[in-house]
Amino acid sequence: MSSLVSQIVKRALILNADATQYTVGYDSKSKVKVKYIEKINGAPLKVLPVKDNNGGVLFTIKYYLLIDAAGEQSDPIFIIADDNMGPEDIDAHKIPELAVHTHPDSTAYVVFCKTRCCNAAFY
Repeated sequence: MSSLVSQIVKRALILNADATQYTVGYDSKSKVKVKYIEKINGAPLKVLPVKDNNGGVLFTIKYYLLIDAAGEQSDPIFIIADDNMGPEDIDAHKIPELAVHTHPDSTAYVVFCKTRCCNAAFY
C-alpha cells in the first residue's frame, strides 16, 4: 500500500508536523541561593510579591517542525504564548540566521499567540 501511495503522491507532499515544548527561566517557587545585604541605610530588605507568583521570567516555548517524506524540513517556528493578545491575533517575526540549518540564508520564525496551541490565523 505504501508503495502505491508513494507512486501517486510525491514525497515532498507527504508532511509530518511535530511540536515539542521546553521551559526556560525561573519561577518564584524555585529555590535559588543568593547573597544579599540585610539592611540598606538601616531599612530591612523588602520585595513586593508578584501577582501570579511566577517570577516573571519563566515561560515555555513550543518548537514547531514541519518535515516531508523526502527528509526536507521547513524553517523552524518558535511559538510563545502572550496572555495579553486576542484569541485570533498573531505576531510573527522572521529572524535571519536563527535556524537549524548551516546554510547562510537559513532563517526561523518567532510567533506570539494567545496560547501555544496557536489559532486559525497561524495555520
